[in-house]
Amino acid sequence: MLQQIQAFNKGIDPTLGELSDKKTLIFAGAAADPSCRNQRSLENRIRKKKKAGAGFIQTQMVMERENLMEFCEKISNPLEIPVIAGVFLLKSYKNALFINKYVPGANIPENILNRLKNAKDPLQEGIQIAAEQAKDFINIADGVHLMAVKAEHLIPEILKKADLNLEY
Repeated sequence: MLQQIQAFNKGIDPTLGELSDKKTLIFAGAAADPSCRNQRSLENRIRKKKKAGAGFIQTQMVMERENLMEFCEKISNPLEIPVIAGVFLLKSYKNALFINKYVPGANIPENILNRLKNAKDPLQEGIQIAAEQAKDFINIADGVHLMAVKAEHLIPEILKKADLNLEY
């Protein structure tokens, strides 16, 4: 897909030849999971994605800052590819257990599970956790991507609690 986009950006349709309405201006990115245990494989995949035309990396949800730091320090920074860190809103203890069980690669740590389990208001605790992560991760990566599945209306509250300004 990245190679196809790069061809379009050069004004070429790989199947039909030259594009009739000139070249495109698509800024393509790719996904990565900083929690991947095989860092060598992860680095090789990122290298291939960059070579294919990825201008940035958007991560899967990151639950532990150490994983994001290692990914940025050892892989994305040396490859000079910007990273947008994935911050996921956990709505409850049950929601977090479901994600750990059914989402490939997900590993929500015990300390976060316990915060949700012991919270008087698990949703508010999830908002607080996401805000803490966003505030922290913005200083490690080049940006953050807030994922609040079926609760997108809560994103402004997360940003406010994280003290992140939406205006530039």
